[in-house]
Amino acid sequence: MSNENCPVCEGALTAPPESGNRVNEHWLFRCPRCGDFKMHRTLRHYLEVNLAQLGLQSGDRAKFSAWIRTRTERTDEVIRNLDILQDIRDRNNSAEDKQELLLRHLKDRADHLGQPVRIDLDTDFPVVWAHSRDELVFHLKEVLRFRFIEMHERTPRHWIVSMTTSGLASLEGRPPLTDVGFHAV
Repeated sequence: MSNENCPVCEGALTAPPESGNRVNEHWLFRCPRCGDFKMHRTLRHYLEVNLAQLGLQSGDRAKFSAWIRTRTERTDEVIRNLDILQDIRDRNNSAEDKQELLLRHLKDRADHLGQPVRIDLDTDFPVVWAHSRDELVFHLKEVLRFRFIEMHERTPRHWIVSMTTSGLASLEGRPPLTDVGFHAV
């Protein structure tokens, strides 16, 4: 772990930030919660110094972390500005949407139906746009109660679960969510 914190979620980085080029136009961050992402130097400065000007509210960091994690898993782009922040702030996914995101995450991480997938409670909650590990646990318990997942192992730090055929059937019966949590039209 690094002694520096992530500019987005404020958690400890797994390694110190790396300069993206010789003039430090962007930085590469390796965060267990947000994932690996590239951020422009100006945006990094604003996140670290001018939080009041940005108008960040409670829960916005978790939403921004969720957006970065889902976005950077598919692209190598440099995050340059916070124009997306207002859009992210206005998005409030329902419990059903968050549980669908959880099922989609399990499906994407498994090579086949029924393969156990480890969910780290401290770092994986942004995947489902949850505000905290406790909210992630709530959604895990709900999909377990509906028998959409099967429990393989449970500790205070992680759950190892697999999706069931009922979970897959539920997932396939819904239109896909976009990367920011709304159903595609």
